[in-house]
Amino acid sequence: MRPCKPSVTIITFNESKNIHRAINSVFSIADEIVIVDSGSTDDTLDIARSFGEKVKIFEHKFEGYGQQKNYAADLCKNDWILNIDADEEVSEDLCNSIKELIDSSSTNYSMDVAGMYRFARLNFFCGRPLYHGGWYPDYNIRFYNRRVANWAMPFVHEELRYKDDLEMLNKLNAPLSLKTMVGTLNGDLYHYTFQDVESNVRTNIRYARLGSKKILLKLSKSKSLDSLEKPNTDYLLLKYRLLLEIFFHPIIKFFECYFIKHGFLDGVHGFIIAVNAAHSIFMKYYFAYMDLISLANNKELNN
Repeated sequence: MRPCKPSVTIITFNESKNIHRAINSVFSIADEIVIVDSGSTDDTLDIARSFGEKVKIFEHKFEGYGQQKNYAADLCKNDWILNIDADEEVSEDLCNSIKELIDSSSTNYSMDVAGMYRFARLNFFCGRPLYHGGWYPDYNIRFYNRRVANWAMPFVHEELRYKDDLEMLNKLNAPLSLKTMVGTLNGDLYHYTFQDVESNVRTNIRYARLGSKKILLKLSKSKSLDSLEKPNTDYLLLKYRLLLEIFFHPIIKFFECYFIKHGFLDGVHGFIIAVNAAHSIFMKYYFAYMDLISLANNKELNN
């Protein structure tokens, strides 16, 4: 029996400029394309519907990137899933690699080899591919079996991981070593990150706001911020640590991206990307600092 094609999942919100390209790139290798939309107000869903019955559309309030992707995976009829973002495109070489994996395997594909597969992602900035500055090969794990893997669920920066479920591995007759195995597929996933500098800056600010609390928890080495009160020593140490990070970390980030990782080889685009990377770091620690001050002031008023 010929192995079944995988399900493809895409989460969307106002992606009318990208969604046609994304769906078209996976249409030939997908058994179904599951789209989970979080309230688009543009033509995203109309464009998706134009592809016919293979595309299945669901609406779900946004709860976080990992949460949305797990919700989409639960809606699929197949266990093997290829996940892409709406601003991504599967290259012809990557399509061929996935087809070869399907054609050469049983209905469970290569569960004896890996339950997750990664491939390189080629990022585009203002229409130009970026091969330096730490942007390539930018390996992403996106092809996986949902019975043994799922998405971690922080609000941002989600990633695939193996489930901690030995019983499931036994049921699938999969080796215990599977939990450390990640296969690699040839071909690139094209990622059209930003069409202009303005969209890059807006995204930096959005992600910085979302990640500021995570930074506070990490630097305070605490699961809760309740103990950070004025003039608590922990509070003062964290405050000055954040001030140092605000000043030095962006400088280090620029040096890393532009010089150490050879971003200068990408010309003016490499320079802009390095500046924006530094800006992203600056905003992240700035918001964390302001959150800390606000938290401490609110506690002081309540006491």
